[in-house]
Amino acid sequence: MKFKYLFIALIAVAGFFASCSDDKDLGQLDGIQVSQSSLSIPQEGGKVEFDVTSAADWKFVTNDKKGNPVDSIPAWISSSCKGGSAGTTHVVFNAAATKGAYNSTFKLVSDAFTQYITVIQGVLNPPFSTCADILAGNDGETYKVKGTLTKLSNTTYGNWYINDGTGEVYVYGTLDANGSEKNFASLKLEEGDEVTIQGPRETYKGTPQLKNVTVLSYTKSLIKVEELDKDTLDKAGEDFKVTLTVKGEGVTVDIPEADQSWLSVKGIVTSGTKAEITFHANANAGGARSSSIGFTSTKGKQSSTVTAVAYQLGSIIECPIAEFNKAEKGSTVYRLTGVITKVANPTYGNCYIKDATGETYVYGIGAKGDFEKKGLKVGDVVTLTGVKDIYNGTGQMKNATLEAVKVVTKISVADFLTKKDDKNVYYMIEGTITEFAGQRNDLKTYGNFGLTDATGSAYVYGLTAGWGGEGKKAGELGLNFGDKITIIGYHTSYKDAPQVGGAFLFSKDE
Repeated sequence: MKFKYLFIALIAVAGFFASCSDDKDLGQLDGIQVSQSSLSIPQEGGKVEFDVTSAADWKFVTNDKKGNPVDSIPAWISSSCKGGSAGTTHVVFNAAATKGAYNSTFKLVSDAFTQYITVIQGVLNPPFSTCADILAGNDGETYKVKGTLTKLSNTTYGNWYINDGTGEVYVYGTLDANGSEKNFASLKLEEGDEVTIQGPRETYKGTPQLKNVTVLSYTKSLIKVEELDKDTLDKAGEDFKVTLTVKGEGVTVDIPEADQSWLSVKGIVTSGTKAEITFHANANAGGARSSSIGFTSTKGKQSSTVTAVAYQLGSIIECPIAEFNKAEKGSTVYRLTGVITKVANPTYGNCYIKDATGETYVYGIGAKGDFEKKGLKVGDVVTLTGVKDIYNGTGQMKNATLEAVKVVTKISVADFLTKKDDKNVYYMIEGTITEFAGQRNDLKTYGNFGLTDATGSAYVYGLTAGWGGEGKKAGELGLNFGDKITIIGYHTSYKDAPQVGGAFLFSKDE
């Protein structure tokens, strides 16, 4: 018996020195126990304290974003320790103020024994909000909203859009019935379903969204799009059919007013719960276009709406960058020509191009690696085709195709003077604006002047604002003699005297 008491005493001494803040009264030492299993921290922030009594070393275990157990504490909680030794450990949890709500469950693991505690902060059952409220709301707050699932973008994580008539909110991640991620299919949600969800708001690159929402309830849609018989319509115009399953009282078709000039309903055939609607798209003389057609069915107080997108090919619209920047996001294909001013990602071909009218961002040229394989660089003049996209509120050309390139070589004035006349070969020259002896010097109208570097001077015969720029507007560039500039142009001659022709301004040193 003496040996038994001595053994317990030694454990008590060891626990005293190893714990974060220990008590002398150890209580039971078999397994692991906590003084409280449910803890609550005020929404305005604060702390909670509890004791962990264990017969051996223990640690906190939580799940990471993939559901895997990790030895860590959630970011919203600050803990006085991450674990402890045999004995009683006094633990303090702190949390800052929040506008939302948090709920975390911890495992306390000691050898083969496991204990659980739950910590909550804030209101876990917020009042209903509208999508408009969420869009105008605050990050960190938890929102509850009821609306229609209008579009699914990822069926693994559960990324989709919810619309309640006041606006539309992107949902980034949907938890399953057990609170786990990457199991959206188990919920069996479809476009058109009326869903009530709850989750915290965050902002991703300027756009508000709800993250990792919980589905509180849902009502299956009364209508479902089963088939769109043609994914792409010929630009010459043609008929196409949409097949629906309708469980409500009939179906209403809604073609957006802006598309009614080229898209119309040709006929409707119904049989039981099936409906087949035939549409006609007129010939398209402009750029590619699309329409999101709405289909609504009602039953009593319930109303469900789904959409199908009709896409029609069109001609490529060739335009200045300024016009492209004004265009709406869509499927119309544009052709742009401009000089590469900056490369953001050479692997994917993300870069900026500029002409005399403006500049735009290009999100990708060709396949991964194509930009580097083709040797594209700052200064090259490229012709690209692609669609208009909007990202983070800013327009861009997306997934561009390279049609042509004019390789531009950076060169000194002395080397430029040795080149042969060729209007298809372009050079980039950097120097200071000077008066060129024996020639007309004019910065107000034509842009005629000398460009001088350490190796010599070349006569520039005309300068525009950029690729495709209008002549006789040099005064709008705000240039003065003595300014240091970079221009792009080709080698030409007048009365056997070399000069820079077809020149446009690339940059000006401030």
